[in-house]
Amino acid sequence: MIKDIIIEIEGVHLTDFNTKLVQAPYTEATENGISIMFTGVEELKSYHNSLVSQDDAEQPDEIKTKIAAAVKKALRRNETALDAIRTYAESLFSFIFNADAHRKDRLMILDTLIADVQDSNSGLELQKAIIDATFELGDLSKNDKSKFYDYAHNEMDYYFDKIKAELLKELTDLRSGLLG
Repeated sequence: MIKDIIIEIEGVHLTDFNTKLVQAPYTEATENGISIMFTGVEELKSYHNSLVSQDDAEQPDEIKTKIAAAVKKALRRNETALDAIRTYAESLFSFIFNADAHRKDRLMILDTLIADVQDSNSGLELQKAIIDATFELGDLSKNDKSKFYDYAHNEMDYYFDKIKAELLKELTDLRSGLLG
């Protein structure tokens, strides 16, 4: 979900990479250490797994530990965004199904919401689609305490399409739970 993940690590240098320590594909020297860039979360996870899977039982490597900690912090940042999306989807679902309306009306509102979210192309369009789909049930903004829009509106650091896809997946999964 995060775009080009750049991790700055002080105290680690290009010369610290040797045959035992895997160097990330996009690693550059900086004034105080190194900068590592990953083009996506999957690449970041793969690199983290390669760091933690290496056998260092006889002697822990301080450099590897420092790099693994920085990479893990970036992974947590992505997990935080996923958690915010999941929490927001659950909040939307609860808002719709705790409303004073007929069950069929609530299902129709959820279906409209899913369709409108699917059609959105930016964070603002997404926000408007959600408000428009749920306006009959009351003021949704009172119930929104999540950081979801911080991620959905931040198209500089996050892929909007991936955030939207994750929200749609969560809403669709919640809807499937009603039927099955």
